[in-house]
Amino acid sequence: MKAWPFLLAFYSATALGLCLPERFDPVAWNYRGTAVLIHRTTTGPEGGGSSSYLLLNVLSQQAEEFYLSSNYHNGVATAQRIDEAECRRHVASANKRMGEVHLKSRFKTGPLECRAERMNMLELNDTPSLPVPKGKAMELVSNAGVLDPNLSVFAPKNAAADFPAYLVVSNNGLCGAKYFIMLYSPVDKSYKVFRKF
Repeated sequence: MKAWPFLLAFYSATALGLCLPERFDPVAWNYRGTAVLIHRTTTGPEGGGSSSYLLLNVLSQQAEEFYLSSNYHNGVATAQRIDEAECRRHVASANKRMGEVHLKSRFKTGPLECRAERMNMLELNDTPSLPVPKGKAMELVSNAGVLDPNLSVFAPKNAAADFPAYLVVSNNGLCGAKYFIMLYSPVDKSYKVFRKF
C-alpha cells in the first residue's frame, strides 16, 4: 500500500534535523493476547501531524502500518496528503488484516468516512489496553534486563499472570519514541525482550 504522502512529510521534517514527538497508544488486543492494534500519532513542528495504526502480530513479530491522515504544515492548515481514496484503501486493508488476527474492532467505512475529519473512525469491540502500574512495570522491565525510567508498559485489561506479551513504549509522546514487546518464557517463567521496533 502506498505510504509516500505520509513518509514524504515525515522525512522532510527529519531531513531538516527535526525530531518529531510521537505517541504509540495501544487501543485493542485480541482475546488470545497475540495481536494488538496501536494508534501512532506524530505532531508536526509548527502544526498538523499524522495519524496511523500499527497492527502488531506478537507471534510472528511483524507489524503492519495503515496510514489515515497526514497534514503537516508551517502554521497555515493544509489539505490532507492522504486523499480519500487512499484512506479508504488503507481502511479496507486494515479491516481485513484485523479479522485475520481475531480482532473484532473495525474502521468505519460509511460515505462520510475518510473525508476531512478522521479522528473517530475506529469502532472498538475488543479487550481494551491498560497501562501497567508503575511499580509492576519497572519490575517487569528490570527483570528483562531493561533499565530505562521513561518506559510505559501496556497489557490487556485483566491480563493473566502468564500473559503472552506486554507492549513497552519508551519516551511516549516525546522525540525518539520507540516501542518493543516482551514475551513470556514458560521455561524461565519470566518475560524477555523479544523485538524492538
